[in-house]
Amino acid sequence: WYQRRVREAVVSTQSTGDEAIFNIIKYCPNLRHLDLSYNSNMNDRVIDAICTSDLTYSLTKIDFSGCPQITDKSLLLMKKCYDITWLDFRSCREITRGAVSGLLIRFKKRACHN
Repeated sequence: WYQRRVREAVVSTQSTGDEAIFNIIKYCPNLRHLDLSYNSNMNDRVIDAICTSDLTYSLTKIDFSGCPQITDKSLLLMKKCYDITWLDFRSCREITRGAVSGLLIRFKKRACHN
């Protein structure tokens, strides 16, 4: 019951494992803000889990800055999150400009249709 009311989760600057993050995804489906910045264990698999969960309908703000294992694949997956208004991938060394441009184009198209 309580978990469904949680709107923000900050798990930054920690080496939180996948299982703990998967539990947040599963038991807190109404999160609006998720901060996983500077988490050395953050990877595309976790973002895939986020983008195939109920969080795609609730998240508006996501911070993955400083996560060294995040790649272009994650940006492609983020297109599934409908209400994102703020997304931070700063210092994610595996993300290319091309992937960022593709994501921006996708969000601009979505904004024009709303």
